[in-house]
Amino acid sequence: MAAYSSNEIVDSLVLGEAGRNYMSVWRIFQRQKFHPYDIALILDVSENNMRLRRQFCHWALQMIREDPTFFQYVLFSDEALFHNNGQFNRHNCHYWSTYNPHWTQRVHN
Repeated sequence: MAAYSSNEIVDSLVLGEAGRNYMSVWRIFQRQKFHPYDIALILDVSENNMRLRRQFCHWALQMIREDPTFFQYVLFSDEALFHNNGQFNRHNCHYWSTYNPHWTQRVHN
């Protein structure tokens, strides 16, 4: 099998070229003492973030005033992050390494 890189897309292409499926690769990585690590997101906080958060809070309070059960019909999920530019979905991102890289990625909000 080709060497592992830190680029998930490249690794998917290499797996396809090698004729391997993900379960085979997981077993190979585990035999080599590799472990999957998730990426930690660090939000880039700016003055605009604070303004948008306050705006959301005012909107949410208004919705609750109009309908006290409003948030019973809202589903909040921390399973993944979704951006309108298609940037990042961390739910399916695992990075294999023999040590914990404590890898972070700055997310511009």
